[in-house]
Amino acid sequence: MTTPLRSRLLTFLGVALAFVLLLTMYRYTSRYYSINSDIANAILEAQDVLNGNVFLSHWYLTTVTFYTTDVLLFAFSLQFLPFKTGTIHDVNAFIFTMTVLFSVWLAGRRENTNKLSILGMMAAFLVLAFPSFHHGVASLLGPIHMGTMMWIVPALLALDLPNALTIPKGDEGESRFKALKSLPWSRLALASLCLSIALIGDTMTLFVIVLPIALVSLLRIRKNQGERWLEAAILGVCFTTVFITKAFGLVVRMANGYRMPLSGTSNISFVEFPHFFDNIRYTIQGLLRVYNADFFGIALRRSAAVPLLSFVGLCLIFFCLLHLFSALIRSQKSSEPSPESPVAAVDRISAIIGVGMIINVLSYAFGNFVVELMTIRYFVPFVIYSGILIGRYGVDLWSTTQQPIRREAAIAFLAASFSAFYVFTARLLTQPLPGPSPALQLSGDLPTAMEPTGPVR
Repeated sequence: MTTPLRSRLLTFLGVALAFVLLLTMYRYTSRYYSINSDIANAILEAQDVLNGNVFLSHWYLTTVTFYTTDVLLFAFSLQFLPFKTGTIHDVNAFIFTMTVLFSVWLAGRRENTNKLSILGMMAAFLVLAFPSFHHGVASLLGPIHMGTMMWIVPALLALDLPNALTIPKGDEGESRFKALKSLPWSRLALASLCLSIALIGDTMTLFVIVLPIALVSLLRIRKNQGERWLEAAILGVCFTTVFITKAFGLVVRMANGYRMPLSGTSNISFVEFPHFFDNIRYTIQGLLRVYNADFFGIALRRSAAVPLLSFVGLCLIFFCLLHLFSALIRSQKSSEPSPESPVAAVDRISAIIGVGMIINVLSYAFGNFVVELMTIRYFVPFVIYSGILIGRYGVDLWSTTQQPIRREAAIAFLAASFSAFYVFTARLLTQPLPGPSPALQLSGDLPTAMEPTGPVR
């Protein structure tokens, strides 16, 4: 067996083993969280799709449809899995497993090279693989935007392209033709498909990925960073995504398909000023809850070490985000970026996820959809992006800093990661699963209890 073949075989076996272990772990831990009516609706809609109501005619859906991101996946799964609550847990465990694996792969990739950074992949895994209890609902039970991220991250993998294209020389007209011909059209088409699936099902996609992609491409065109033809093609991906989404909505309306309310994330407005400072408070407290870093009000005991260590990890994430934006600003101000500087040119994917994280937090702080701490599910993109940012940008940043600072940052990150791992595994190994609800015990037959009586009108 040749060395490349052996390497690919070992890689495949490693990924398969990681998939099985993560899926098994998440299938079990997702059962800590009870299923509500919103989550149950997804499998009811999926069954109606299998029964021939493809566009869910006469259904009045919530503010986010999750049609292409989650419902169709549930419909596909129901061809092999039984119609019961366990299927909801299994499908969501699969969604989160795939999102974690895609994110770890993206975090390990480096621009202009085919090599993977093992350290970057490990860092992203430690951030993403062990969700806190409060974030576990959004991670392991849905549809709550995690299905959207399962399509967004592959789109970023497809857009992880070299800075410049190798274009043969020729006259002006011939050079343009060769430039267009040399574009990676298959990867651009894949990115358009994944983003369209995400945007059709979840309007938040427009703000956390499509808009950041367009902004980063415009900035790179402005400073001549990379090939203009490539950046223009990536802008075309954004326009194509919006066009496909609008066309799909037109098809649904013409087919008398599902309907949606006019309020919610599809029609976001600014928060009223009297509630603005409440939003700021809920934004800060929500991020602390998501990362299990809310140490406020906790007595100074040994148990306080876990949220304090998690708070250190959250500070490291924001440090990397701040450093990334300072590098972006410097690259826009300087006329000639120096390739020797470690902050001279931020790679496209790191810039996109950094802009996406900022937009995610700002839209939460200034939006009208915040309901105290019950809406922290909207931080799902921020969490997934933070793992990719740490693995892709933070690891390289720490490797270029001074040795004492690098050692202290690595120790702090490992301590914070251990606290997340400790809390997750302790709950996994010691906390018993909740028993069935009295309603399900009285029903006697779970599939019959979940059987829809007819379409929602």
